[in-house]
Amino acid sequence: MKHVAVGAIGLALLAAGPAPAEVGNPVLRQLLHHSDVALMPEWWFGNAADFAPLHPALVVWGEDPAYSLEGLAGVRGRTAHFHDHGIPLVATNLEMLTANARWLHERPELQDAVCVDIAGGRIIPPWARETYEGTPTWWGCTNHPLFRQMLRQRLVDGLQAGANLVHLDDHAGSSATEYLGGCLCDHCVAGFRGWLRAHSGADELHRRGVADPETFDYRVLLRQAGYTTREAFVRDRWTGKVPLFIDFVLFQRDAATGFVRELADLAAQTAGRPVPVGTNAYNLSPPQLLDAHLADYFANEVQHVGREDTLPPLVYQLGEALGKPVFATATGEDWSAVSAAKSVVRVRLWIAQAYAFGQYFMYAQRKWCFTPEAGTHWYDTPIATYEPLTTFIDANARLFDGCEAVAQVGVLYSSRACDENHWEVREACRALRDAGVPNALVVAGDRTLRHELTDAELGRHPLIVAPQPDRLVGVQAARLAARREAGQVVDWTDATAVLARIRPWVRIEGAERVWALPRRVPGDPSAPLVVHLLNRDYDAVADAMRPRPAFRLHLAGELFPAGRPSRAVLHTPGMADRSLPVHDSPAGVTVTVPGLELWSVVELARS
Repeated sequence: MKHVAVGAIGLALLAAGPAPAEVGNPVLRQLLHHSDVALMPEWWFGNAADFAPLHPALVVWGEDPAYSLEGLAGVRGRTAHFHDHGIPLVATNLEMLTANARWLHERPELQDAVCVDIAGGRIIPPWARETYEGTPTWWGCTNHPLFRQMLRQRLVDGLQAGANLVHLDDHAGSSATEYLGGCLCDHCVAGFRGWLRAHSGADELHRRGVADPETFDYRVLLRQAGYTTREAFVRDRWTGKVPLFIDFVLFQRDAATGFVRELADLAAQTAGRPVPVGTNAYNLSPPQLLDAHLADYFANEVQHVGREDTLPPLVYQLGEALGKPVFATATGEDWSAVSAAKSVVRVRLWIAQAYAFGQYFMYAQRKWCFTPEAGTHWYDTPIATYEPLTTFIDANARLFDGCEAVAQVGVLYSSRACDENHWEVREACRALRDAGVPNALVVAGDRTLRHELTDAELGRHPLIVAPQPDRLVGVQAARLAARREAGQVVDWTDATAVLARIRPWVRIEGAERVWALPRRVPGDPSAPLVVHLLNRDYDAVADAMRPRPAFRLHLAGELFPAGRPSRAVLHTPGMADRSLPVHDSPAGVTVTVPGLELWSVVELARS
């Protein structure tokens, strides 16, 4: 019944007047529940009833009309099929990377609308090896008018086929080719010329090698500096040797952001109402956040294998801090590893972790896999891998819906520092969780991530943990400095300095490698405290969790502002609920957990 209600509310909200694309559209956030299950029906042509065991609420990464072998009629029929099966929100996917090999072959004019390097060589995405009758899958240039027009038409086609969400895959467009030496086509060079004139005075440009801002050709400057091959450009691009390189990157990011804004506006114009827009912002890495202020959600690939303790949690926390839901999938390399090992428990660990952090892990019937050696291949994902957990989530929706993370400290996320490959923030968040210190991110943006660290954001936490270097400048640096002067900032080295200042709100006695993540409904101190227990001890060889024995969960009194709980219930997928005795202590309360396999949720409430 929950998802029927979502559909009714959704139709009303989606019929509201258009919202400015520049600040994002809050409609989707009003429709979502933390217990919702999202689909990513990659290469699916079956019956939507196949997904019924998962209790799906929405399709956030849908079908690109260009890839339908049945044309728009097929897309229209499949979109209607989802709606008919009680799934009100269905996305159309727009793959902004390429026109695909078939379209490039059948529409030769698009072969000139692709990204090129300094030598004029066309760029092929390393993972896109597909050809069609000898035509490769070239990387399309999102600054080329022909490619842009083709993408606009595909967007319109998808919406007219019945979609009411838009997902932008490879949304960074031409800006993402810098590591391959692109894009230096005529349109990018002309755009860069105009961007430089808008951002710098003639005298400054002259000092930097731009003799005539009206006729400047960046390729000429590069060749004069000795960069005549892709290899040389790629080798030196971040060393400071390539002239105007940082400016060129900023231009490409601005151009990509501007085009995403155009697409968001086009979607609203086409539908006659606000259309939530999502992006595949890979790992939520800084270059992928160039248009985060325009996105309503992230439906994105996240690296998992070997990084489960650090990278996905930071992605989920960053999405939360930016106010954007994250619908995750693993990367092609991850799914290839899952396919080879026939892993089930590992994927369940990914699902549990996403929901424990208040986010989502998408189901796809068929998963794209990739390795440099094997290229593209596919994994048919058993629905039984997901179903026990999604059934648990759906049956216990009240433990998820409306609940947000409870944080004892804030941890500084500096976009500029991360863009310069300083990722100490990942280790800081992980180590604090290990130490029983629940944490949330406070975000300092930069020229790419349009999010300003405010006094209000800092003021939500009595203590800020600041990984170094923080690389803050201007008003954001001043705000953090004021907090530091007041004694409310700890520079991160390890957990020791933090633990010298605070007593952790969570302590687990009798078991190692368990995270306890507390959540509650904000503004309702009488609501139950919900604590997600995640076993972190995964055996990759056996594809199994090493079970945790019985342990004691100690929770500080600060977690119970309305008074100590008198009852606790342990909820575990596939098992009957179990009441647990609650014992008061001077510091708070203690609950004995009889053991932990993968994931359990403890509900603590007053009678």
